[in-house]
Parts: sequence; structure tokens; C-alpha cells
Amino acid sequence: MLRGVIQQRWRAPGIHFHLELDSLRADPEFEELVDRVGIEASKPRYWSVARHYLDNEEDLSQARIYFERAVALIEEEFGEDAPEVHYHRALYQALLNERSEALQSLERAIELGFDDERIHLDVELDSLRGDPEFEAVAARIAPPALSY
Repeated sequence: MLRGVIQQRWRAPGIHFHLELDSLRADPEFEELVDRVGIEASKPRYWSVARHYLDNEEDLSQARIYFERAVALIEEEFGEDAPEVHYHRALYQALLNERSEALQSLERAIELGFDDERIHLDVELDSLRGDPEFEAVAARIAPPALSY
């Protein structure tokens, strides 16, 4: 029965379903069941759960766990020293108000070749905007072209 519920709810996931699953995560059989029913972990799913914890000012340690799971999936896909890994780490660090760490991660992403204009657009970095150190880092990447 649990398998059917998980499959049905996962097809139209909402944040509440993610939170309902939290009580099951401690069960050693949970991961095996998840594998058997074909639920795939994904960066967007983890990121949305983390944002839920953050936006509702709930347990920030839970937000960090889900942000790190999302970044781990990016690491698996691109390698641990891929610019995207460090960029996404900077995003969640900025969201958690870890300014120094976020700036270090952005710096590392750029050193590794990150040159995406998202640095000028992503709202996750809003807490850093106006900081001279952030502005210096962001200035190394061309801003998006204006279109009329």
C-alpha cells in the first residue's frame, strides 16, 4: 500500500509530500523502497524542499541538508570541481546568509570557468548585492544584454 501511495503522490509532488516523507527517512527500508518504485532524486526536488524550510523559517539545518543534496547531484553529474557545483553552493550559502562562504564559492566557480550571466539575475544572490566584494566578483562576468 505504501508503494502505491508514494508512486501516486510522487507523480504530482507537492512540498507537503516531501515533508510527509521526512518521517520515513529514518527507516532503513525507505531508500530501498524508493529505489524499487522508481523515485528519482533530483536537484529541483531537493532545492524546492530546502526553499520550503528556508521560506517558512523552519529548521535551517534541514534546509542545508537538502541544499547539499542538490549540490551533491550536480557533483555526481559534472564532477566535484565543476564551476556549477561551486556556483550552486554559493547560491545556497547566500540564502543562508553565509556571505563569506558564498563569496568564496563564487570566486572558486569563476576560477574554474563559470561565466554565466545568471550571477547578475539569480535572486538567491540578492543578499550579496551591494556588497563591494560581490560586485567586484560579479563584474568579472558580462551582464545580460538588454533587449527591447
